[in-house]
Amino acid sequence: MCVHMSAKPETKRNGKPQTARNGSKRWEPPRGIRLIDFAQRPGRPYGVQWRIDGRAKTKTFATAEQQIEFAKDLAGGVKASGTAAFHLDPDEARTWRAFRADIGPDVDLEAVKACWRRYGAQRQALTVRDAVAQFLAAKDASGLERAAASHYAVALARLTAKMGNTDVAAVDREEVAAWVSGLGMSAWSARTHSKRARELFGWLKRSRLITDNPCDGLEPTRVIQKEAEILSVDQGRALFTENLHQPPELLGRLALEAFAGLRFGSAATIQPADIAWDQRGIALPADRIKTRKRVFITRLPDNLWAWLGRSFIAGPWKMTPRQYLEAKGEAFAVAKIPHPRNCLRHSAATYLVARDGEVGKAATMLCNSEKMIRQHYLGRASEADGAAWFRISP
Repeated sequence: MCVHMSAKPETKRNGKPQTARNGSKRWEPPRGIRLIDFAQRPGRPYGVQWRIDGRAKTKTFATAEQQIEFAKDLAGGVKASGTAAFHLDPDEARTWRAFRADIGPDVDLEAVKACWRRYGAQRQALTVRDAVAQFLAAKDASGLERAAASHYAVALARLTAKMGNTDVAAVDREEVAAWVSGLGMSAWSARTHSKRARELFGWLKRSRLITDNPCDGLEPTRVIQKEAEILSVDQGRALFTENLHQPPELLGRLALEAFAGLRFGSAATIQPADIAWDQRGIALPADRIKTRKRVFITRLPDNLWAWLGRSFIAGPWKMTPRQYLEAKGEAFAVAKIPHPRNCLRHSAATYLVARDGEVGKAATMLCNSEKMIRQHYLGRASEADGAAWFRISP
């Protein structure tokens, strides 16, 4: 099949280029389509011509408006389907012209296609509730820590409560923003919930379950950074001494946060097998650390080993992350001291830098950058307090 394309779009009267009768410049069709005026046909003097397999095809119309409308329809079909559009049978042509009339001549066909993919009847509907279930199942299959998985479940349960029956493809940015702003939480909590929603819809787009991510362009919740809150030496001492009657495993895990600077997620899931007594070090597998990179921490303080030894002698560790979280909160309440966010990790970093004056050592122990250590922890405690913190022992 050979489709002839004219060298240049033309408008002709009896074979000669012609402007519109009112003197204005006529719309010019794309290559392969010509407008022709037939003066000898007073009833239908306006024609459109194109070629298929070397043979000219012509259609005439009573008015110039009809001529231009047909030519534009034909040109739009070529843009969307290539030269195959020249082969439209009469029924297809009528359907195409009716479709074009409905959407208007200036609507881009790519926008129509994208809209159809998002809302078209052939796309299987997926509610936010079912999407959340699929997303959490995928997270679980990827080996996400149970403690982290519970954080996802809590945040997305609130999203489900708000728009669980809504089709995921119909959720827009304004709805997500309204949900976040209506949570009535602290900036940190709202920011976390927003992040979980971003991850959900990002996963849906990567899985080709939606075409547009409603979180694209969504402004993150603004959080005003405050100085990292730490415990005083007296408060740290009270936390351990007032809870000596509690299970030794609890104090061992608290010591990992307070004296090794482990994050809660790592301290809650670590097992005795991860602790190398002969090397005085702790192995953090990739699935038990926020950075998802395996590390081995050494040069840890002596009082940490005293607390760990006391815990291991008492028997195997059996606490779940949820049990440890609840027991930790109760321990702070028993000691009658405040429980700021990540205060034990912040305290470990602050007092280690104060005691040794080594930013690099603290950065290695906390698996963080020296820049962050300098910015948040350097110069916030005296050397004497640093030494006293790491003398808190059984």
